[in-house]
Amino acid sequence: MIEETVRNCNKIIFLLIGNLLFTCSMSFAAPAPYKKNVLILPFEDPPGWLGDNHPGLLVADLLKAKIIDDQNIILLNTQSSVKLKIPPDFLNEKFPSQIIVTGKILKFGSVFPDSLEGEGNPIVEVEVEFQIKDGHTHKILDTALFQRKILLNNISTPASDPLDPLSNQISETQMSKVLDQMTEKWIPQLRSYLNGVALAGQIIGIDQKNKIIVNLGRHNGVKIRDDFTVYKVTLNFKGGNQKINLGDRYTQLGVLRIKVVQDEFSEGVIVAGENFRAGNLIRSKRIKPAYLSVGKSDHTQTKPVDFAPQPVLKHILPNQSIRAKRTSFFTIDFFSLMGLSLEY
Repeated sequence: MIEETVRNCNKIIFLLIGNLLFTCSMSFAAPAPYKKNVLILPFEDPPGWLGDNHPGLLVADLLKAKIIDDQNIILLNTQSSVKLKIPPDFLNEKFPSQIIVTGKILKFGSVFPDSLEGEGNPIVEVEVEFQIKDGHTHKILDTALFQRKILLNNISTPASDPLDPLSNQISETQMSKVLDQMTEKWIPQLRSYLNGVALAGQIIGIDQKNKIIVNLGRHNGVKIRDDFTVYKVTLNFKGGNQKINLGDRYTQLGVLRIKVVQDEFSEGVIVAGENFRAGNLIRSKRIKPAYLSVGKSDHTQTKPVDFAPQPVLKHILPNQSIRAKRTSFFTIDFFSLMGLSLEY
C-alpha cells in the first residue's frame, strides 16, 4: 500500500516537472505575431476617365484576392469592390481598421500606330500609386509608384479590350494583366511595412466599472496581460501666434492592460493614467514581427519588354463574399494545464 502511494506521488511529481519544463520552453519561443486589421478601398480612376468600367475597382479586387489567405493580415472587407457602396460615415464606424490600402491610377492606356500599315507594335502604359494610410487619422503613411511601358508582340487580344470587372474574360485582357503584375510586385512592400509597426486600435467603450473595451481581440493575437499605450490624437494641431498647422498631435494618456480576450474585442483595466475616452488610439508596447523574410519589390520599370505574363488573377464574382481564413493562436501555460486561470 505504501509502495503504491509512493508510485502515485512520483507520477504526480513527474507530471508537474514535465509541465513546468514545457512551460519554460514555451516562454523562450518567439511570441506569436500581431495581426493588423486592413481595409482595402477602391483606387482612384485615371484623370479624365470616362469609361463605364472602373480600373480602380479592379485594382482593389486584385489586392484582396492576393492577401485574402494571408495568415498575418485580417482583411476587413472581403466583398468585391465592384458592389461596394461606401456610405459617408464608412470610415467612422466603431471598428476601424489600423491600415487603409488605396491609391491612384495615374496612367492607363494604350498607344497604337497611326494606321494599320504603320510600323511598330502597340504599347501599354500604366502608372499606379499605391498608398498605405493610417486608419485612425486617414493620413498617408507610405507610397510606392509603379510604372510599366510594355511592348505588345504577337498579341492575341487587342489592348483596347473592354476593362469590365464583371466579365469572366477579364484575365484575358492585356491591361488587367499589367495591373495584376503590379499588385503582385507591391504586396511584399505592404508586408514589410506591417512587419515594422506596432499593433494599433481604438477604445470603443468604457463601462461603469472603468473596464476599457477595445476593438482588438484574439484574432489579432492579443493575449491576457498585453499592455497598450493610450493616446489622444488631435488632428491638424495648430500652434504659434499664426496658428500654423503642425500636423497631428499625439498626447499620451496612460497605459491599459488586457484582462479578458474575445475573438473580435478585448477588455482592459487602467494601469496608469486617466481621462480615457471612446475613440482614443491604443498602441501595443511591443512589436511582434509577423514575416520572417520579405522580398523586395521593384517600384519602377520603364524599359519596353515583350509582354508574356503568366496569369495569376483570382476572380471575385459580383455575388461572391470571401471569408478570410483566420488562425487562432493559443498558449499553454502551467496554470491552464492545472485547470486554473489567472485573475487579478
